Amino acid sequence: MSRLTPHSYFIRRFPSTNKLRQSFVSNQKKISSLLRQVRTKPITSTPQKIIDSQYRVFSRISAFAPFSPANRVSFYFSGDNAFKSMWSAISAARTSIRLDIYHLEGDVAEITRKLLIQKAREGVSVVVTYDVFGSSNLDKNFQSSLEAAGGKVIPFNDPLHFQNPFVRNHRKLLVVDDSVGFLGGMNLTDQFRSEQSGGLGLFRDVHIRVEGSAAKALGHLSSYSAQPSRRTARYYALPRYLRYFKSRFAMTPQSQLPASVSQAECTEETEISTPVAMQIVDSDFLQRRRNIQLALRLLIRSSVNRLYLTSPYFIPTRRLRKELLDAAQRGIDVRIVTAGVNDVGMALFASQYIYRSFLEAGIKIYEYHGPARGETLHSKLAMVDGYTGCVGSFNLDLHSDRNLEVMAIMYSPCVVEKMEAQFQNYLLESKEVTLDCLERRTIWHHVRNAVCYHAVVFTNNFAGPSETPVNPLIRRLRRLVVYMSKISVIWRKLTSVHNSRISS
Repeated sequence: MSRLTPHSYFIRRFPSTNKLRQSFVSNQKKISSLLRQVRTKPITSTPQKIIDSQYRVFSRISAFAPFSPANRVSFYFSGDNAFKSMWSAISAARTSIRLDIYHLEGDVAEITRKLLIQKAREGVSVVVTYDVFGSSNLDKNFQSSLEAAGGKVIPFNDPLHFQNPFVRNHRKLLVVDDSVGFLGGMNLTDQFRSEQSGGLGLFRDVHIRVEGSAAKALGHLSSYSAQPSRRTARYYALPRYLRYFKSRFAMTPQSQLPASVSQAECTEETEISTPVAMQIVDSDFLQRRRNIQLALRLLIRSSVNRLYLTSPYFIPTRRLRKELLDAAQRGIDVRIVTAGVNDVGMALFASQYIYRSFLEAGIKIYEYHGPARGETLHSKLAMVDGYTGCVGSFNLDLHSDRNLEVMAIMYSPCVVEKMEAQFQNYLLESKEVTLDCLERRTIWHHVRNAVCYHAVVFTNNFAGPSETPVNPLIRRLRRLVVYMSKISVIWRKLTSVHNSRISS
């Protein structure tokens, strides 16, 4: 009788993977010939070193993110234009609308609710997933009115139904008919609208509209955040080399990657006139996926000339911090723009505590203050060598390391040129942080920053997950908080039922 190993049990449980392994062995020559054809492709203007480096990253990322060769992309640098485009897409919906949002509040949420109710009454499938913590001030009639019209509303990570209330759905994602998708850093609140449009004008952010096969991938992510499918769970249960093979042969041929700027002329409008090749990556702690973190580390590691980043909260994990420092030591021009006026003061002081190590390595850090007083930078961008650009909801901080996030990686010099132009606008409205600035700060500032940094690290370790082993005492306290939150929710529901019976 043969011994039952974990691998043999997995083959018996999922017999299709055995066929997948056999085809993997038989198609190795096909993979090698394909790689040789792509690497020998003539390059006109973009340096060959950058193309080779970015293609290696593209091949690695393809192990967990399908490739979408031709998509229409439009950029929105103001909330007014982004919301108008989103509302027009919702009004034109015919089959389905999926909305994943972190913060939903105010007049923007009310306009969105009316449009969703109208489409739900027309028979369109409407599914809204909002974060309980981020949308704590959401109108109570939002869910009841939308469900009465035939829609579906899912409060994400209610402490009564989930084991870890510290994991948040931080995505800002809208998918209409699986053909049009919106993602970026803008929430559906009045804080992202200008004062001329009746908003508050507090945040400056970037949102993109995607039309093409990448929008369908965004639709799958929106569905999985509400209820993970069995097919996805089986896919991520595959051995890593089988998962890599399956993704590689599900892609469009790599020869469709843009080779140079000369293939397309960049326009001054927000819409990119040429098709954009991209990959959609996500981060989901509940399904044990950290694809965004891995993709960012690969992009930073592959940089050749320059690396530009923007993030409102700059407290990177130790792995990302190491990659940034290594890139600076290789002579890469690394520039980071973060918020100088932050809606979370503790995060700003904690990031100032770690500035010194980056400045000593040669990394340039800028704090954005904006043209108007009180305006906060909220965009999350990454630009590598003028060839690869990233837009999404992922912050370079410890909290986004465990939240549900989404990011689009675009391989297009035209896209990166548009992003770098916006990055230069940020620099004009920012102040550079130097070592002299740190030396002029008082003892009180250093103590305050140190206390805030260690408080942020402690709360992150308490919430989990973290890159360092968690103390058993912290683990027990975290479990106690989870149980107490569930008990409090049950108690509130019981008291509300009891009061309703008494009143009746």
